[in-house]
Amino acid sequence: MTLLNDITNRAKQGQLKEKGKPWLLGKGGSTFAPCGPKIYLREPTDSWSDFALTTMVNTEIRQEGNPDQWLWSANTLVRIIAEKLGLRAGDIISTGTPSGVGKLTDGDVVEVYSPKIGLLKNKVVCQ
Repeated sequence: MTLLNDITNRAKQGQLKEKGKPWLLGKGGSTFAPCGPKIYLREPTDSWSDFALTTMVNTEIRQEGNPDQWLWSANTLVRIIAEKLGLRAGDIISTGTPSGVGKLTDGDVVEVYSPKIGLLKNKVVCQ
């Protein structure tokens, strides 16, 4: 397990949606998915609540979530993705984001934290 800061260019995504094109392309910037700070191998004794996450923008909490709140369990997600799409070593499954999505501007500092994994910190640079 690791952390992934799932960035979306909302303006581009909206334009693509209006044109009936795949809006996923609004998620494809070269700096849009920083991940880390490490990979944690989950132990059978770990509780899913140990992987709660908090996202802060400029030290203000924007998002808080916990895997216990997911619509489908991590085991179910991995099983379905492996069966339907296939998985290989190094593949990353991004499970989504808690409520609280908001606008980012040039110079913002985004911090994603989970107790077992650590802190992923990145600065927004608009190109």
